Amino acid sequence: MKERAWYKCPICNYKLLMINPNKVIEGVYIKCKKCSQEIEIKNTSQNQSQSRQLTG
Repeated sequence: MKERAWYKCPICNYKLLMINPNKVIEGVYIKCKKCSQEIEIKNTSQNQSQSRQLTG
Protein backbone atom coordinates (compact mmCIF):
# COMPACT_ATOMS: atom_id res chain seq x y z
CA MET A 1 0.00 0.00 0.00
CA LYS A 2 1.30 3.45 -0.87
CA GLU A 3 2.04 5.75 2.04
CA ARG A 4 1.14 9.38 1.52
CA ALA A 5 1.00 12.35 3.84
CA TRP A 6 0.01 16.00 3.54
CA TYR A 7 2.83 18.52 3.28
CA LYS A 8 1.55 21.66 5.02
CA CYS A 9 2.69 25.26 4.75
CA PRO A 10 4.93 25.98 7.77
CA ILE A 11 3.53 29.53 7.99
CA CYS A 12 -0.26 29.12 7.76
CA ASN A 13 -0.62 25.30 8.05
CA TYR A 14 -2.53 25.08 4.73
CA LYS A 15 -2.41 21.65 3.04
CA LEU A 16 -0.21 22.12 -0.03
CA LEU A 17 0.34 18.69 -1.57
CA MET A 18 0.56 14.98 -0.91
CA ILE A 19 4.03 13.46 -0.56
CA ASN A 20 5.50 10.03 0.03
CA PRO A 21 7.31 10.34 3.39
CA ASN A 22 9.79 7.61 2.36
CA LYS A 23 11.24 9.66 -0.52
CA VAL A 24 13.85 12.41 -0.29
CA ILE A 25 12.65 15.73 -1.72
CA GLU A 26 14.88 18.82 -1.93
CA GLY A 27 15.01 21.96 -4.04
CA VAL A 28 11.30 22.08 -4.92
CA TYR A 29 9.54 25.41 -4.40
CA ILE A 30 5.80 26.06 -4.32
CA LYS A 31 3.75 29.17 -3.63
CA CYS A 32 1.11 28.77 -0.92
CA LYS A 33 -2.35 29.72 -2.20
CA LYS A 34 -3.48 30.91 1.22
CA CYS A 35 -0.60 33.10 2.51
CA SER A 36 1.22 33.69 -0.84
CA GLN A 37 4.62 32.77 0.61
CA GLU A 38 7.13 30.74 -1.40
CA ILE A 39 7.87 27.49 0.43
CA GLU A 40 10.73 25.07 -0.22
CA ILE A 41 9.54 21.49 -0.04
CA LYS A 42 12.01 19.44 2.01
CA ASN A 43 11.52 15.85 3.03
CA THR A 44 14.69 14.19 4.23
CA SER A 45 14.01 10.66 5.38
CA GLN A 46 16.39 9.06 7.89
CA ASN A 47 15.72 5.64 6.37
CA GLN A 48 16.73 6.88 2.90
CA SER A 49 20.02 8.39 4.11
CA GLN A 50 20.87 5.24 6.08
CA SER A 51 20.29 3.02 3.04
CA ARG A 52 22.50 5.30 0.93
CA GLN A 53 25.34 4.89 3.43
CA LEU A 54 25.00 1.11 3.36
CA THR A 55 24.92 0.79 -0.43
CA GLY A 56 27.23 3.61 -1.48
